[in-house]
Amino acid sequence: MARFLVWSDLHDEFWEGFDLPDLSVPVDGVLIAGDTHTMGRYLEIPARAARKYGCPVVVIWGNHEPYGSIWSELLAEEERQLADQRAQGLDIRVLHGAATEIAGVRIIGAPLWTDLKLFPELEVAARGIVGNSLVDYRRIRVTPKRKFCVHTMLDQHARDKAAIWDALR
Repeated sequence: MARFLVWSDLHDEFWEGFDLPDLSVPVDGVLIAGDTHTMGRYLEIPARAARKYGCPVVVIWGNHEPYGSIWSELLAEEERQLADQRAQGLDIRVLHGAATEIAGVRIIGAPLWTDLKLFPELEVAARGIVGNSLVDYRRIRVTPKRKFCVHTMLDQHARDKAAIWDALR
């Protein structure tokens, strides 16, 4: 049976002091399910984990990873950082609606922003409330000239959901 160390919502941008725990048993992989850090620094803890535990690390973005960044530029920087880490022998995988396998376990990951349909009768109201109040819309830019917005979020949700269903097929 595969063993995984699972973390989420580390929010290292708030306290910058996450010490990796010592483990009494080896793990096959580390899963980091979002909100690790902001402004392109979210791959620092996964790199430290890959070095310390000598295993693959899977990262899935939460809503904080793109904070303070331009999404399109962040993805390009992510590819550069991952290439550098691979060159160092580290196995870090960021899943944007993709699947990977570790120790015979298939992992499918995507941020999966909301589709605002939890209560379908309130969807129109939810769009207005979320559109005016969600901090993400002020902290994330999709391109240098375009902010993240309700429509971007819904489009991203649809793409992620389709990718997850495709992976499950």
